[in-house]
Amino acid sequence: MDSGHNIETSRGPFICGLGVGGDIDALEALHRSWFTSTPTVDGGFYGTPYSRAELLELIAVGAVVTAKTGSELVGYGILDASSMNSNSVKARNALDRLMLADDLPEGRYCGRFSAAVSKTWQGKGAYREILRNAMRLGMGRFDYFFGVVDTDHPKRALQSALGWQEVGQDGNISYLVLPLTGRQP
Repeated sequence: MDSGHNIETSRGPFICGLGVGGDIDALEALHRSWFTSTPTVDGGFYGTPYSRAELLELIAVGAVVTAKTGSELVGYGILDASSMNSNSVKARNALDRLMLADDLPEGRYCGRFSAAVSKTWQGKGAYREILRNAMRLGMGRFDYFFGVVDTDHPKRALQSALGWQEVGQDGNISYLVLPLTGRQP
């Protein structure tokens, strides 16, 4: 890892930090494992995954938080304010529409926060630790994270418990914001 700290969980320490410590292959494999060409019932994403070049660009600007246990990459979070990935462009367009409609509070928004955890590590605290570290990274740069998720996505209850607020819907898509100001990560 490029930088990190130990975070104790019920299954041992996660080390969270910026970047991937040279293990772009593991990040790319985990990221692509969540993408399918159609919606899934197990929480998989659909659409266009980040390309390797886009992931490397996001790492270079300090927008990727990862969690590892030992040498295994168990999850990641991406603070995407500017990539040209089609999912990110769609998210920023939705954010713009919500802002124009005056449906959002004023502030600086990260145009798309996304995170994923390896299926074997779900339910063991990795998402919470990734989000906590992403919040540390985003504070000072953003007032809010913006997220797009399927309305029936399995992690919706966890997101609500962690402070994500629904600000709109479009069919089966929910638009969420997470306020960063005045919060302790």
